[in-house]
Amino acid sequence: MLSIYNPVFPEDYAAANYDRPKMIVIADEDQRKGIEVCEGAIGWFSKEAGLEVLHLYEEAVPFSGVAFFPRAICDAVYFEDTMTPGRYVSLDCYFDVLNKDKITELRRIAYELGAKKCTLEVTEEAKSVRVGKGAASGKGKTEVSAGKARKRISSTGGEVKADLKNAKELEQRIVFEQEFEGNANPKRPELKWYAHDQ
Repeated sequence: MLSIYNPVFPEDYAAANYDRPKMIVIADEDQRKGIEVCEGAIGWFSKEAGLEVLHLYEEAVPFSGVAFFPRAICDAVYFEDTMTPGRYVSLDCYFDVLNKDKITELRRIAYELGAKKCTLEVTEEAKSVRVGKGAASGKGKTEVSAGKARKRISSTGGEVKADLKNAKELEQRIVFEQEFEGNANPKRPELKWYAHDQ
């Protein structure tokens, strides 16, 4: 029964060698109420698509010592912030939160180096290619276009078949600008996100 339900008990969780999974789901204790082997547990452990998951009872959140961001909500899924041990961020806003953390660090770096003005521009580009088959029939010229990719097919009649490649480019710009008073004593900033970035 223990191997079926995989309960996690407070003493196991609090052990020095306990390896907390990178993903935590806040669960309702009622899901396993009345199951004898789960009595006294703070949650259970599972493996989903090769990833270890801790299903933590909502009542055990204070005991866990984990900081859930933005807050602990039942049935929500959280993933570990690799830069801040003990902090788990909701998957709903995971990438937004990490991007904001990076921007905050860049602001702090500029300030600590003594900058008076800081401008940040982030450009993201995504390209995808779709390959398919197209067919045209009739007389004259047929033009097939998708975004910047364009394929011309000429025909004098009958049916013409051609391979089509459609390319997409998406661009997003985030511009940030801030003025500082200027730091009289510039110092070497402490780096977290950019510790290995030249």
